[in-house]
Amino acid sequence: MEGYLLRRAAGFYFRIRVPNILRPVLGRSFIVRSLNTHDERLGRYLAASLSLLLGNAFAIAKQGGAMVDIKKTIQDHKDGKLREWTAKKVTIGGAVFEGVEITSEEDRQSVSKLIKEHSPPQETSGTTTRLKNNAGALSTLLEKFKETKTFEEIKGTTVTDYAICVQVFIDLVGDKLINHVVKTDIEKFRNGLLLLPRDFTKKAHLKGKPAFQAISINAALPTAEKSPVISKNTRRKYFGFVKTFFNWCKEEGHLHGDNILATKGWADQFKKEKTVRRVFADYDLTDIFSADNYKRHLITHPDEYWLPILALHTGCRVSELTQLRIVDFIKHRFSGIWYVYINENEETKKIKTEHAERIIPLHPVIIESGFLAYLEEVKAAGFDMVFPLLNWDDVKKNFSKEPMRHFTDYAVAIGVKKDNDRYNKTIHCFRHNLLDYFKNELGLKEEQYYEISGHKHKSIAEEYYTMPARLSTKQKVINAVKYDFIDWAALKYQGQFADTLTKLKKREPAILASRMKRKEKAEAHKTAKAAKEARKAKAKPSAATDNKTEEGSNEMKI
Repeated sequence: MEGYLLRRAAGFYFRIRVPNILRPVLGRSFIVRSLNTHDERLGRYLAASLSLLLGNAFAIAKQGGAMVDIKKTIQDHKDGKLREWTAKKVTIGGAVFEGVEITSEEDRQSVSKLIKEHSPPQETSGTTTRLKNNAGALSTLLEKFKETKTFEEIKGTTVTDYAICVQVFIDLVGDKLINHVVKTDIEKFRNGLLLLPRDFTKKAHLKGKPAFQAISINAALPTAEKSPVISKNTRRKYFGFVKTFFNWCKEEGHLHGDNILATKGWADQFKKEKTVRRVFADYDLTDIFSADNYKRHLITHPDEYWLPILALHTGCRVSELTQLRIVDFIKHRFSGIWYVYINENEETKKIKTEHAERIIPLHPVIIESGFLAYLEEVKAAGFDMVFPLLNWDDVKKNFSKEPMRHFTDYAVAIGVKKDNDRYNKTIHCFRHNLLDYFKNELGLKEEQYYEISGHKHKSIAEEYYTMPARLSTKQKVINAVKYDFIDWAALKYQGQFADTLTKLKKREPAILASRMKRKEKAEAHKTAKAAKEARKAKAKPSAATDNKTEEGSNEMKI
C-alpha cells in the first residue's frame, strides 16, 4: 500500500492510493487529507499509522468485508481515538524494528523519537515534499495518459490530438519531471506556439521533426515558402489539451502542487476567438452548381458529383454522408416518403453526438436529379456503400478526407474560394447554408429544425416530454427550401458512373489487397516506432526511487 506525506504551505498532508477494485465504491482514485501539523516528525508518525490503518481496511474490503467509513476513520484518527496499532515489522530510515505496538501516548512519543533518530534529512525542493516520489518524466506520463484515454474509449482522433499537443509542450520545454515544470516553462510553451507552423505534422519538410526544429526550419525559409503559423484558436486548443493532461496528472497523483496552466493569467491569454464560417452567397452557389463547371471538374468520381447536392439539401456533415450505405436510404412504407437514416450501426460509421442520429426526408431536387437511379447502379454493381471509391482514413477514422480536399480544389479552380483561405468556403459550409435558410428565409426557431440538423434540444420539455417530429412534418420544412436561381435540370444524372462502378467491382480484390498491404505496413511501422520508444525509455535512468509497502502485509517503511 502506497502511503505518502506531502508538504504544503498549510502544513503536512496524508495521501494514499485507493485500490482499483475499490474505486467505484469510494468514488475516487486517491484519498488526500490534512494532518493539521507543521511538525515533520509528527507528520511522519501520523501518515505512517494512518497508512497502516487504511491499508488494513482496504485489504478487508477487497476480501469481501464491509468498507469502513473513511471520513469517520480519518476524523477519529485526528481526534486520537484510533492511534492504537500493532505492526510485525517497521522499517524507519533503514533500521528494522519488530513487534511494534502502540497503545498509549508514551508509546507514541517513543516511536516519534525513533523516527527522529533514524529519519533521513528533510527534503525541501519544490513546493511539495514527498517521502516517496513516483512521478515520471512528461513523456512517460504521456504514454500512461494515452493508454488511459484509449481504455476509456475516447475517440481515436481526440487521443491523437492530445498526444500531438502534449508532445509539442515536451519539445518546447524539455522532457522533465512534471513537478519541475515552472512558470518560465509555460512562457516557453506560449512563445513557441506563436511561431509554430500550421500542419507541421503533415508537411513533408517538417513532418517528424520536433516542434522547436520545425519552428527553426520554417523561419529559415524564404517568405513566399514559409508556412503560416497556427491560428489563435489552434493555440487555444493546444493550451487546453495540455491543461487537461496536467489535470489528469494531478488526479492520478503524479502532480503534487496546483496545475500552473489552470491559473487565470495563462487562461486569459488563450481565450477563444469567435469565428463565423461564412455561408455560400447565391452567386457562389450559382458557380458551384453550374452544369459547365460540374462537367469540367466533378465528373470523375460519384462522391464529387453528389456530395455538394446532398450536403446543401440535407445539412449533413461530410463525415455523415461519406459513410452512408444503400440501406440507409429508405422509402416509408405508408407515406412513400424517401428519407436518409444517419446512424452509427456499423464499425466504420461514426456520428458526432447521440443527437446526430436522425432521419432526414430527401429534398425533391435530390430525387429529381436522379440520385435514386444512381443508388440502383451502385446496388447492381454489387456494392453496399453509396460511395465505394472512397478510402478509409485511419487517423480521422472516417471517409471524408479525400472529398473535402476534392471540393476545396474545385472551389479554388472555379474562383469561389481563395487558395490561402483555409476555413471559409469549404464543403462544410453547405450545412451552414441550410441552417441559415431555416432561420433567415423561413423564419424558423431552432427547435423547429434541430431534429434535421442533429443538434441537442435546448429545453428539458423538448428533450424529454415531446415525441420526435413526424416524417411528414420534417418533409414540409425540407421542401420549403428552394434555390430556384440554380438550373437543377441541367445537372440531372445521366448514368455516367455505371461503367466506372462495374470496372471498380472487377478491380475490388486488388484494391482491397493493396489497402491491406498499406495497413500492414503502417502497423509494422507503428510497432517498430513503439519498440524504439520503449528501448529509449528503458535506457533512461529512473527519475526517482520507489519504496513500496506491500498491501495488507502489516509491514511498514518510514
